[in-house]
Amino acid sequence: GVVLSGRNLGGASLRRSKLVGANLSGCNMSGCGLARADLSNANLSGAVLDGVFADKVVLKNANLSGAHMIDGSFDKADLSGANCDGLQASKGTVIASNFSGASLKKATLQELALSICDFSNADLTGASLVASRLHHAKFDRADLSNVDLSETELYHADLSKANIKGTVFRGARYDNATKWPGKPPADAVYVKDPEI
Repeated sequence: GVVLSGRNLGGASLRRSKLVGANLSGCNMSGCGLARADLSNANLSGAVLDGVFADKVVLKNANLSGAHMIDGSFDKADLSGANCDGLQASKGTVIASNFSGASLKKATLQELALSICDFSNADLTGASLVASRLHHAKFDRADLSNVDLSETELYHADLSKANIKGTVFRGARYDNATKWPGKPPADAVYVKDPEI
């Protein structure tokens, strides 16, 4: 693939680009347009993705380890099988995206809109999702061990087959449609009729 590692691509329009297997490690991609781009198997480790508009981007099996994103939009993105270990993301939207089989170990996904995301078979060991909205999120066979879900909104989320050993739910809010692998955690807060 194309080698652009360490380049400043800030503000570039890469919409609908075919960058399969590209090396974009360490790139400054702040404000880039990546909507519908195909970055399957690309290396974006350590990339800066602040303010990126990447709706429907394909990042299947991509490497985003250590990447940084504030106020980005990755709605309906395909991140299946991606390496997102140590990813630092906050205050953006990642709605209805596919993280199935992805690795998000020690990732920080705070204050994000992660509603309707599919985390099936994903490994989130040690991740922090503090204050994120996870409405209708699916965690089928996901590893949430030692994950911090404090102050999250888990309305209609399905955690019924997730590993929640050591998971922190302090102040996490859930409703009667939230599915648990057992009883709801004592430190989570039940909300009867949440506004979703």
